[in-house]
Amino acid sequence: MSSGIGSSENEVFMAKKWSDTGTEMLISLYDENELLWNIRSAEYRNRVKKHEEFKRIGETINFDTNEVARKIHNLRNQFNQELKKLKQRKSASGADEVYASAGL
Repeated sequence: MSSGIGSSENEVFMAKKWSDTGTEMLISLYDENELLWNIRSAEYRNRVKKHEEFKRIGETINFDTNEVARKIHNLRNQFNQELKKLKQRKSASGADEVYASAGL
């Protein structure tokens, strides 16, 4: 049995679970907005515009702006880790061996 005091606080910090479809939609919407990822874009360093785009994406897929930014950050980290593993295996074993990613 939960009291009314602590239960609402815990609900605030519970993150929504990302489905594969939601993640794919996020990647698609992110890809459409060059100002979020293209360092050559004139708007790339404009934090206000970036925040507005993350907010718009979040509203489109029904996620909080911070959750969207965090998910993008995590996906980029995962991608870079897999890329690093690929490069290490390629240089260590030669070009004949094919690397299979664990989750991407």
